[in-house]
Amino acid sequence: MDTIEHMFESLEVAECFPSDLSGHHTPLVSRSAAGQSPSAAEAASPVEVASWSRALASEESLAGIAADSDAGLVDRLRALEELKAAACAAQARVAAALDASVRADHARAGLPAEKQGLGVGAQVALARRESPARGGRILGFAKALTQEMPCTLQALSEGQISEWRATLLVRETACLSVADRRLVDREIAGDPAGLDGLGDARGGCPPDCEDPEDHLPA
Repeated sequence: MDTIEHMFESLEVAECFPSDLSGHHTPLVSRSAAGQSPSAAEAASPVEVASWSRALASEESLAGIAADSDAGLVDRLRALEELKAAACAAQARVAAALDASVRADHARAGLPAEKQGLGVGAQVALARRESPARGGRILGFAKALTQEMPCTLQALSEGQISEWRATLLVRETACLSVADRRLVDREIAGDPAGLDGLGDARGGCPPDCEDPEDHLPA
């Protein structure tokens, strides 16, 4: 369990600013930027993340699972679920950062606005081993979280909700203005205590919904 807990220490968590409902994009301030933890570049590099993957499948980890009590196994499941959610939030930040960087490069190169950012979705898809079409939806999800839904992003970062439920929230608020979307974000994800009882039905997912990302705008 110590290995899993150490992984959480390295993940950057964004602060939720529910009072900002102006409809304008406000950069999210991370705890690391506020001096509360090392920067993401220092604490969660690709090399370190790869080491976590190896640690989770190591002989020591497998032996620990075999020897653990039922209660310990349940604790492991919860810790791993929270780690998975935090990793999904980190992926969203990375995808949004890639999009912003490529768009800035394209702008400096003099590309027209409608061509800026072309190809980023395909790069995201390649990195995540998904189809190019799905990469566009993943990128849209990432940009919605990082630019318009800070409370949902923070809840995902802290493992309070799953990527599935975060995707439901993004999908069901896609038709709203930015200001209204942030109101819903604050109302649903701004209170950690209320997230424990959040089910798929409350998120608006129909019984035959296999993948909410299929309903996100490309």
